[in-house]
Amino acid sequence: GTVGSAEMDCHFSVWGVLAFLSLALIVSLIFNISQYIRKKREAMITLTQEMTQFMAISVKIF
Repeated sequence: GTVGSAEMDCHFSVWGVLAFLSLALIVSLIFNISQYIRKKREAMITLTQEMTQFMAISVKIF
């Protein structure tokens, strides 16, 4: 009995480490994606603001 239980503990710890690593990977991926989206959204907002300003100036000219 003792040998089998020790083997199980070893397997369990390995699976625990694997689960933790995959979880950490997923979390970092989600974080990176959210950061990327936020930066892209900010860039898009500034772009649209510049576009609207440009449009307003163009309308004033014409």
